[in-house]
Amino acid sequence: MARGRTLDIALLLIVLILVAAVLALFALPEPPPRPSPTPTTTPTVTLTPTPTREIAEIAPRTPRFTSTASPTPSPEPAPTSLPTTAPAPSTPRPTAPPGSTATPLPLVDRSAPLPHSAVFVRRHNDFAPPATAEIADLVAEGVEIDGAPVAFEPFVPLSGALILEPDDDTSLAVRYGLTEIPLSRKRDARATHYLEIGLRARSDGALAQSPAGSAPPANYIFVVDTSGSMDGSKLNGAKAAIAVLFADMRPQDALGIVDFDAQTRTVLPATQVEAIPLGTFQDAVNQLVAGGGTDINLGLTAGLTEAVRFAGETTLTHIFLFSDGNPTDGVTEWLDIRRSIVDATRGTDVRVSTFAFGEDANARELDALAGVTGGTYTLVTDPATVGLNLTGELARRDHLAAKDIRMRVVIDPDILILHLYAHDQVEDPVARAALGEERAGEAGPAQPGAGAVDEGLRIFVPDLALGESYWVVLEVALPEPQPGQIGELTVTYVDTLAGVPREVLRPLSLEEDRGKIMPTTVVRHALGLWTGEIALYALDDVKQDDLATAEDRLADHVDQLDAAYTDLQVPWLRRDLDTLQQILTLTRALAGDSLGGTAASDAEALLRYALDAFGRARSGFSRMH
Repeated sequence: MARGRTLDIALLLIVLILVAAVLALFALPEPPPRPSPTPTTTPTVTLTPTPTREIAEIAPRTPRFTSTASPTPSPEPAPTSLPTTAPAPSTPRPTAPPGSTATPLPLVDRSAPLPHSAVFVRRHNDFAPPATAEIADLVAEGVEIDGAPVAFEPFVPLSGALILEPDDDTSLAVRYGLTEIPLSRKRDARATHYLEIGLRARSDGALAQSPAGSAPPANYIFVVDTSGSMDGSKLNGAKAAIAVLFADMRPQDALGIVDFDAQTRTVLPATQVEAIPLGTFQDAVNQLVAGGGTDINLGLTAGLTEAVRFAGETTLTHIFLFSDGNPTDGVTEWLDIRRSIVDATRGTDVRVSTFAFGEDANARELDALAGVTGGTYTLVTDPATVGLNLTGELARRDHLAAKDIRMRVVIDPDILILHLYAHDQVEDPVARAALGEERAGEAGPAQPGAGAVDEGLRIFVPDLALGESYWVVLEVALPEPQPGQIGELTVTYVDTLAGVPREVLRPLSLEEDRGKIMPTTVVRHALGLWTGEIALYALDDVKQDDLATAEDRLADHVDQLDAAYTDLQVPWLRRDLDTLQQILTLTRALAGDSLGGTAASDAEALLRYALDAFGRARSGFSRMH
């Protein structure tokens, strides 16, 4: 009996253990649901648009996840791509907080000679007059400093009218001037000559004789930052702007929308407007929802893939990047992104323009990014105005004379290239020039620049409308005896009036030529670019709260212009000198803390406006607005 009872107890214990195990299994938490991967597609690229192409169906938006991992790769690589950095999948990067600050601008010595082969980027690409609505009364009335009024007349841009128009049936004149520097005090004591390259588009009067057809169709791709910091008025303004532009586009135009945070998604593949139903467009725009990090490189990759669908010589292909911050995911170095765009757009007709949303955006980096392809930069302080900027850009096509303009300047290797005003090498970090460049010492060897696959200095030029002019000026040091020819200039562009690509070759020589730019014009343009460069560097100083450097920079340039006026005795230089002295007065008052309260804030607002407007007016671009 005792033995049977022992067996019963053992069986009961086994049953209890089994029941406990089953209950434990049911008590375990369910595993988290596996997120659906963000859908990716690799569209077939067609360079010739198909008029009857139907828009691809847009899938419902999938949840967003902040991650540094790139989207799942497609079986076939995209035809146009930017290199990406493979991050560690186990350590996701944090999302950038709203209002991320811009990178500081250090002072960098740039007195070394330039390489003979390099890609150069325009330093400032905001070509519209600065907005004055909020300070209109201040601009009109000025301020009082030490009992004396400080005010400014409207800043009139330098004219390019002295660059002669085309003397043949082409839409663009390509001129140059090589002039000895007639100054006793130079920016760089080593320099002997200014070399100006000037472009002049045919004027309105000549259009009547042109066999021009209709304006070229637009191919606009929007790459929209939907990271968390874009939430609210920024993203709403971007969506409203795209809708305004869509309403103004013509049936043969093409439109595409890509959004990105830490991942990317094409919400509207590039499609001709006539094939986009209004409901489909609205559904696509409504899918732009903020949340996540910022992978600008990845967004531009997807944008470039869409852009080439309808790209071509007779089409205006433009990517518009809307963003408010710094890249926090994927490729996070701005310099690497700029280099990548140079490589990815080589041999294409694609322009990249940037819109920086908010005063806290990294404006200088987004500006430099626009310069890589000859695009434009816009600082957005009121998101409601973006639509006006876009429709204004679209309207330019009705007056466009030349697009996809590229310069290549080959200079004899024995000639030092000391400076290219208002431009930086594409691999140069965004920075301020250190003071005292004109006191440069002996020349060191110049190394080839990054991206310099082709021989010569490569410079991207904005598209030019009828009557517009654009010029760049280099400082060079010619050896003795001076050579008869110092190099060669090549300019390629698409003549939008004739609808054909063109190439212009010019030998660069000291010999007299009826078509060359006059020496007086070369000197005026050079001094204007120098002054504009100083004004915009001083604006960077002010924005960096470095009023002491701004004061020293401006005071030094006032001395330079005063010496130049003594040499030249021309009225236009006297006017620029007077303007700069007024700007210096404002700067000294602020740097010396002699103002307080409202007087100080008014003086700084006026100073920022004056530096910005004066710098743009001397930027080397006589533009239609």
